[in-house]
Amino acid sequence: MYSKSAKSLVFKALSLIFLGLSLTAIADGAAAADVFGTMSTAGTGTRPHSVRAGDVNGDGNMDIVVANCRGNNVSVLLGNGNGSVRPKRDFSVGQCPKTAELGDVNGDGALDLITANQNSQNLSVRLGNGDGTFGTTASYATAVLKPHEGAVGDVNRDGKLDLVIVGNSSYVGVRRGLGNGTFAATERTYATGNTLRSVTIADLDNDGYKDIITGNKGSSSVSVLLNNRAGGFRPQVQYAAGGPVHSVRAGDLNHDGLLDLVTANHAKDTISVLLAKSPGTYAKAVIYPAGVLPVSIFLSDVDMDGNLDVLVGNGNDNYPELVNLGAGNAVSVFHGIGNGTLRPKDDYPVGQSPWSVIAADLNCDDAPDLLAANYWNANISIGLNTLGSAVTCPSAP
Repeated sequence: MYSKSAKSLVFKALSLIFLGLSLTAIADGAAAADVFGTMSTAGTGTRPHSVRAGDVNGDGNMDIVVANCRGNNVSVLLGNGNGSVRPKRDFSVGQCPKTAELGDVNGDGALDLITANQNSQNLSVRLGNGDGTFGTTASYATAVLKPHEGAVGDVNRDGKLDLVIVGNSSYVGVRRGLGNGTFAATERTYATGNTLRSVTIADLDNDGYKDIITGNKGSSSVSVLLNNRAGGFRPQVQYAAGGPVHSVRAGDLNHDGLLDLVTANHAKDTISVLLAKSPGTYAKAVIYPAGVLPVSIFLSDVDMDGNLDVLVGNGNDNYPELVNLGAGNAVSVFHGIGNGTLRPKDDYPVGQSPWSVIAADLNCDDAPDLLAANYWNANISIGLNTLGSAVTCPSAP
């Protein structure tokens, strides 16, 4: 039995431990809620549908490219290296580009521009000049109905970037890159789920070959197509996602060396996490409440704790018409714990219907900043990360 004084000391010690844990939790919560500072905006073309980042003019600063569906063009906003960007310059592409991807498809060291054009039923390729401008447009027809997203990667391990495309079909299209800025005349297709909205290329089974993951809105699933290491892909395996998938991305959420999948479940107001059970296979989806009409997913360690976090762009039921002008037009951030689970979301207000969200370091402080394409505002929102070092890029003014 403890004496009264001994019991008092034990109680005080436990109280201090619990107080410390509580303060730590509060501090963690505060830090998580303050990752991004005040949002600024920069103008784009009409109906911006996707945002990507890369150094397109070779000055060491991150630049921004935005696909504008109504404008039939891509806006390029060159970065200043301090978190700000220069006024846009527009480059025409096909009709209603849904996404604009960057990759060096001709091996000259400059990033090239590739768009998936919904209304002209094709892909546009504009080779980069290395100074932030792009050459003339080359077009490639696709069997994919109403292309919605593309991805660029070397899927046959020949050292040349290939194109992968999805849309309102039950198959994914793959076009082989020739390494000189052009692509094979024929497109190969592989069966998937229905009404595709998203595609990601990643090595899921750790065999050194890139695999394909599609987000299937119509079948509320993801399709995994493992590379057959012979220039093609094995038959798909579908995994239920818990809702119509509008976006899917891959990343290691639990530090086991295997890539997990995260989906934005359109019309269900949820996201799902599918943890890898073994290389290339997945467990049942774990569902988290999200914002209204989640349409975009991006994975990045935005709070700098060594764990991947999940960023979600919420359409806020503003499609096909703008109806919700107030709360809900936000990017949700789910902070990863490192074991495959996520904390409840923190919301960051941006413009109307952030249809695409990414994170990229715009000021060379080693902390990912927030970028969101606001569909109804013809602009992007930029939220600089507050956790980075106090530096800017060497070439910043």
